[in-house]
Amino acid sequence: MKSQAISVYRSLLGSPAEDLAFEEQMLKMAAEGKSSLFIYSWKTPTLVLGIAQKPETVALESCATLGIPVIKRLTGGTGVLSQNDLAVTLALPDSHPYAKTIAGLYEHFLRPIKAALNDLGVDVQKPVFEAPAGEKSASAPTKRSPLCFEDIRNETFLSDGKKCVGCAQARRRGAVLIHGSLLLDLKAELTAKCFGMPQSRIEKALAGIPLLPQVLAPALEQAMLQYFS
Repeated sequence: MKSQAISVYRSLLGSPAEDLAFEEQMLKMAAEGKSSLFIYSWKTPTLVLGIAQKPETVALESCATLGIPVIKRLTGGTGVLSQNDLAVTLALPDSHPYAKTIAGLYEHFLRPIKAALNDLGVDVQKPVFEAPAGEKSASAPTKRSPLCFEDIRNETFLSDGKKCVGCAQARRRGAVLIHGSLLLDLKAELTAKCFGMPQSRIEKALAGIPLLPQVLAPALEQAMLQYFS
């Protein structure tokens, strides 16, 4: 489909607080009818919680000892420790055909992400959920982990059975914003300390995508613009 132009912003060495504040601005622009795409990456580790996540679900004392700031984003879901990873955010007016439903927007958003990764030689898969005994259909588990990349849900990509891409949304009057986190650097030891979990648990659940942010960013930008413009 064709729609109005999408403004593109990129911040590969940005400030976590400033980048998350810009996502708020993106929602305001979308409510005025202006679509935008934002791709960013951080060099310094930062633990980002979902908007409704309680801070005590992570190891705050460990984060303080390590000098890792803990901040909140405007989308839902749970925590992501981000460093040398890649995030992509798209804001659209709520009148956009792809923005009508939560599930539908996730589906459309994930398609260009998969296309960009495939073009760079990275294979990712959607999860397949098994139905409980005696039931005909299956769905994602309802219990949430405080660690986003330990939660396998419909809006997820896996690499060899481990989660490497997670998404979340925010909806305001007149606008929608969808955010994706692409795990490039596993950071298993540091993640374990920030979430108060054994490192083996992190290594069992998470997979890093073997790409650098500066390599993936342009491919992701191109795929997103081709799909949503």
